[in-house]
Amino acid sequence: MFNNISKLPRATKRLILFSVDVLLIAASLVMAFALRFGMTVPVEPLKANWALLPAMLAIGAVMITMMRLNHIKVHAVENNAVLRLAIFAGVLSISAMAVSYLLNLAAPRSVPLIFGALFFMSSVLVHFMARFLLEKAQERTQSRLPVAIYGAGATGEQLAAALRQSTEFKPVCFLDDNRQLHGIMVSGLKVHPAQSLRRLIKRHGLKRILLAMPTATTYRRREILDALSSQPVDVIELPNMADEVGHRAMQNGLQAKRFKDVTSKSRIKTRNPDVLAACKGKTILIAGAGGMMGSELSQQIIRFEPAKVVLLERNEAALLDVVRQVRSLVRRAGSTIQIEARTGSIAVPGRMSHLIRSEGVKVVINAAHYGDPQLAESNLFDLLATNVLGPLTLAEVAIAEEIDQLVLLSSEKLLKPRHLVDQTQQLAETLVMGLARSAKKTQINFLRFGQTAGPVGDIVPLLEAQVRNSNTITLPDPEMTRLFLSTAKASDLILSALPHGAALHAHPTHMCKGEPRKVMDFVHKVVDLTGKGLRSENNPFGVQVKFCGLRPGEELHEICEAEKFCTPLTDNPDLLMAPKADVSTLDHSLLLKAFHKAIDGFDEDALRAMLKQGPTIHKEQLLQSA
Repeated sequence: MFNNISKLPRATKRLILFSVDVLLIAASLVMAFALRFGMTVPVEPLKANWALLPAMLAIGAVMITMMRLNHIKVHAVENNAVLRLAIFAGVLSISAMAVSYLLNLAAPRSVPLIFGALFFMSSVLVHFMARFLLEKAQERTQSRLPVAIYGAGATGEQLAAALRQSTEFKPVCFLDDNRQLHGIMVSGLKVHPAQSLRRLIKRHGLKRILLAMPTATTYRRREILDALSSQPVDVIELPNMADEVGHRAMQNGLQAKRFKDVTSKSRIKTRNPDVLAACKGKTILIAGAGGMMGSELSQQIIRFEPAKVVLLERNEAALLDVVRQVRSLVRRAGSTIQIEARTGSIAVPGRMSHLIRSEGVKVVINAAHYGDPQLAESNLFDLLATNVLGPLTLAEVAIAEEIDQLVLLSSEKLLKPRHLVDQTQQLAETLVMGLARSAKKTQINFLRFGQTAGPVGDIVPLLEAQVRNSNTITLPDPEMTRLFLSTAKASDLILSALPHGAALHAHPTHMCKGEPRKVMDFVHKVVDLTGKGLRSENNPFGVQVKFCGLRPGEELHEICEAEKFCTPLTDNPDLLMAPKADVSTLDHSLLLKAFHKAIDGFDEDALRAMLKQGPTIHKEQLLQSA
């Protein structure tokens, strides 16, 4: 029946609603006389005032058409529709009074008032009953995805009203942190505390949670999203619908962002038992914890139950932010892991020695990195202090303190350096490699990975920016493929290398990026999320996609160069071992001595020459520099 009604032409539906309203007018007038005179069937009063019925039917029919009451969508009955019905009922009462006065009818003055009140109540009741019955019929004939709305405020109410008309989603409840709202009904849905989410998932079969808290602080939203990401449901963050009407929509990002698809906080929920054995009960130091990779590592390491995690970062604001996130994860997990926050530079030997010794550190992961090529040119010594002297100091202290393992993160770009940043990483790896060969108790691992910025590299922010600035996306070719490594996946691979420290010791190791993916797939995702669609004849204001052709030297399909010369680790094929660099002990000793002399003397020319030539620097030059 529902399908038959829904397939009726719009004009037929309006005629049905018109007929129902006219019948309600007649029924309400008869009931008004019955109530006023205390009769079940008020035949005599109706005979005496017979002219009132046709007059009210005629006036009512005209007013229904003028006020477009038969255009009210049954699925969308809300405050505005009720207000229109109330105004219509008032007009009917006044019209009844006017007709009685003009025709000199004997109807009591209270009849028009009762008539208007009865029509209003019956009309509202009929509309809401029709909506209820249609929704129940729809539930039987269509399978809608049950969703919960986090946030019972104005945005949540608007969202619930919109979803009720959807054929795909069914709102079943609200979640909210405000205790005063718990247990009450908002827009016909009960408000529950967030702690009852697991029970609600079982009861309603929830598959998705919509976060409708646009006025909450960034930190609070992030905290909620982190908590919800541990549940077996999809989470979508929605902006304020009022903002969508204005110009802030595209300035603030896409209209609706899938938390697990667009941010770098998508968690890898499985636990590698080998990594658990390598971390459990140990004290782990993460240097550069405030950066993107350091922050992700700090949060993922909690899954493997270390006794203590020491977070080291020079930037106080970044350190405070990551400490809050990690401690929040620890509290929610009910864990006893200690989280220690320490400020300082990895390039200071005394500070590193004291920190490792006092905290009892067994594993160090260095994610500290100076990565901006433009700033690097004018800040050479700070660049060297972070990217070269820092890893070198950590290696020397790790060997001296005989810790179990040191993991140094680097870039695969150092194989073909493009600028100073890549050159510093190449020099750092060469210097530390010599120390690693002489280390007896400490395993030193070098992990190289490409650029990461969220789950799909930096492609999503780039496409967002193009849509926001020009409503046009420019690509070289529709068939272009690229390799993408998410921050979460890179962190997981880094941690998966910990159990293989002995096998990877003094071996530069690349991380496999998986299968190539078409860039156009991400274009379609971003365009869908904007809600604009692709530009066409029927959609002239959609997002335009232009293809400009490949630039000189640009490849249509990206391949993992490391796979050509690397050997997959037997126990973990995602880790690709590169051949060891052929640097003799004498060359390394001379290079190390020359570097310390140049850095201590602030000899910028010597340092730039050393970076430019890298491992190919001649022995005669090293002897001169040393």
